[in-house]
Amino acid sequence: MNRLQFVKKKITKLRYAVENPLDVRYLKFTKPQRGNGIVVVIHESNPLGASLLALHTAEELVAQGESVYIISRQFGQLNKKYATVAPLQIALTDRQFAVILTKLKKNYGFKRLLMITAAVGDLTKIGHDLGYSVVSEIHELASVIEVLKLQDDTKQMLRYSDKVVFSTSIAKNEVLDLLHEQDKSKICIRPQGIYFKKADKNTIENSKKDLISKYPKIKDKKVVIGVGNTSERKGIDLFIKTARKVPECVFLWAGKRELYYNRLAKDLPNNFFYLGQMNSDQLSGLYELADVLLLSSRQDTLPSVILEAFLFHVPVIAARDSGGVIDIVNNSNGILTATASEADFSEAIKEMFANNKYITLKKDLIEADATDFSFSSYVSYIKNCLTGRHNN
Repeated sequence: MNRLQFVKKKITKLRYAVENPLDVRYLKFTKPQRGNGIVVVIHESNPLGASLLALHTAEELVAQGESVYIISRQFGQLNKKYATVAPLQIALTDRQFAVILTKLKKNYGFKRLLMITAAVGDLTKIGHDLGYSVVSEIHELASVIEVLKLQDDTKQMLRYSDKVVFSTSIAKNEVLDLLHEQDKSKICIRPQGIYFKKADKNTIENSKKDLISKYPKIKDKKVVIGVGNTSERKGIDLFIKTARKVPECVFLWAGKRELYYNRLAKDLPNNFFYLGQMNSDQLSGLYELADVLLLSSRQDTLPSVILEAFLFHVPVIAARDSGGVIDIVNNSNGILTATASEADFSEAIKEMFANNKYITLKKDLIEADATDFSFSSYVSYIKNCLTGRHNN
């Protein structure tokens, strides 16, 4: 990490601290339950993919009877939610992290460590040297690791973990190639499953009615949805350009508003609507209304929104070259385009609704075995990996 990146990182941490001043309470140690507990480590505390995965993983571990302690590396919106699931502490430095792990092991019997994303890879050696059984999840594509300068962190994660879990084969292969690392028995592939909580029927119906009331065009046209933050990487611009090319459909996007979107919002087609951030009840209504999910991402390892769409039997359109979608999306649940472009996406949408293809895909999704993406099974798998260094 060069000096400019280091300064930017410090400024970001300071900004989050200013925005979330009550998080100072999480700098103190909170007593956990005694036993062979699991420490869950996450680099951020904002409502984004990796942080939400950490939250729901901790929640499921507790539901499965485990004693859990969460360590976050920053102040943020999710810390309050983390703390409702398990004892939480913020560790702003490597030294603080080592002190917490030492106390948890010596005084409370904790021996297992779950590291979520390569962004905490630099801490892996600390846990290893303290005698913890370490399982790490790498959810970044190689391109993201390059942009964020996480090569050294990822190498440490690969070296000092007892198990390393990738969500897709393409992510594994790209990362190993980038770092010139060999595949090893400790490395495995396991999609993270669906942690989304589907609302009950009445809530879904009310959510649908609210959307139709706000956007009457939904009644008369096919509905294409996008879910995610409005960033360039997520392809919000491609989504909007595709809407222009397919005026016979309504395009709805739900997710956090980023600065990147503000420039695009000055000129929007009349069949595109930005819904803002939505809770799980509102999203349940959106998925229920959707005819297709357009994953317009330029780069993504394995977005959970794909699995959420499948939960509602919604077919997916995504770009073959965007990342891990090729492990999940196929002829029985969607369409893979050659590239992430408005030209390819618009053609795929037209193909979707031609020659009964949509009806066939919908039928296949209804008949599919949803247990393939069980989040409970995924967490159980991770837990089984945490059986001890000498059992791997």
